[in-house]
Amino acid sequence: MTQSAISLDFPAVMGVTLLVGVVYSLLNLLVDLLYALLDPRIRYA
Repeated sequence: MTQSAISLDFPAVMGVTLLVGVVYSLLNLLVDLLYALLDPRIRYA
């Protein structure tokens, strides 16, 4: 990744950035849903 950034390989950098963003968003969604299931005090309106 750092070699791609140094050599200005923009498609590789953009691909890794997109992948990290999607994985981060999906993990946040998963944690949010699991938290609602595991903690009965949490209610979503």
